[in-house]
Amino acid sequence: DVFISVSQHIGAPSTPIVKAGDQVVKGQLIADAVGGLGSKVYASVCGEVVGVVKKVGAAGGMADHIHIKTSEQQDQVISLPALETKDKESVLNRIFEAGIVGMGGAGFPTNVKLKPAKPVDTLIINGAECEPYITCDYRLMKEKAKEVIDGVLAEIKAFKTVPCTKC
Repeated sequence: DVFISVSQHIGAPSTPIVKAGDQVVKGQLIADAVGGLGSKVYASVCGEVVGVVKKVGAAGGMADHIHIKTSEQQDQVISLPALETKDKESVLNRIFEAGIVGMGGAGFPTNVKLKPAKPVDTLIINGAECEPYITCDYRLMKEKAKEVIDGVLAEIKAFKTVPCTKC
């Protein structure tokens, strides 16, 4: 069984959009964002929704979690379609739709971070891990290097942060 928190970000808890008895697949939206600092939450497994339960969350308090009883079949995956237009609004909307949040303690929504008050003239891509033994950035860069570079190029193009001949 898997318990997926609807409080994975600094904003208000996301609103579950699944109910007991629903079948879900990896990548399916299971909780919708609430407010300007909210984030969408997706299923990481295939299975049947048992319900929403209170469990201790990452911040130490009680938080709602979507309880999914995993199925034997874990090969079904859905994902957002490829981003056709890579202008600033499309990129920001995709980041919001994907539920991307920072991995720091607050879980600040990335689409909000990318709306700075002043223009950006330098882009820094940080692939350093913040703790010993954490390897998610390393594995992502190793296993999905092309996708990481494509994402960086899309950000450069959308935000015109630095000149780019490959965008």
